[in-house]
Amino acid sequence: MIKKYVFLILSCLLLSIQFCCKNHKKKVEIYCEDYNKLFVEFELVNRPDSALVYINKAIKCNPTEDFYKFSKVNFLNRQSNYIEAARLLKTLDYENELSLQLMVIALDMKTGRDSIDSKLNKIYTKINYHKFKVDASTIIYKIALDNYFKGGQYALNEIKEAKLDIKDYNSTLLLESIKQNIESGSSKQEIIYKLFNFE
Repeated sequence: MIKKYVFLILSCLLLSIQFCCKNHKKKVEIYCEDYNKLFVEFELVNRPDSALVYINKAIKCNPTEDFYKFSKVNFLNRQSNYIEAARLLKTLDYENELSLQLMVIALDMKTGRDSIDSKLNKIYTKINYHKFKVDASTIIYKIALDNYFKGGQYALNEIKEAKLDIKDYNSTLLLESIKQNIESGSSKQEIIYKLFNFE
């Protein structure tokens, strides 16, 4: 009889602990999101020191959430802190994501670290052999790399063809921006930087 009561009490205790942990996890997620909201608010009012404090708190609050880390990467880029942005970006799982791979290389290029031509060529080859899902962003990255490896005129011809296939407004604007930058004589590096809004 006592064993039944002990078992019943232990079962109830275990259930209450599980319930408590689930509620605690939800509360932690809410706190993390609050930190992220404060980060956004401080960034909007141009208070980067305060914004950095809150994005760091959000990351510390939930270190497995890559969204907060990527928000910090973009923040660091806007602050022209490319070395720290590259360091943090490399902690994310970026090997299967074309845009993140290209951003890592662009950050390395921006900071003057590493020889990036071979890395860019590797991505360019993968794009040309359709190792990534072909969508508007893949086409845009390919055109930027066309400009890098084959020159502006080749890239301009590719833009004409891409405009026939790409219909969404934002991608069309980005293609037009690349076209204008090539025509105005922007360097091949600057074209890649502009993909990620680097200054």
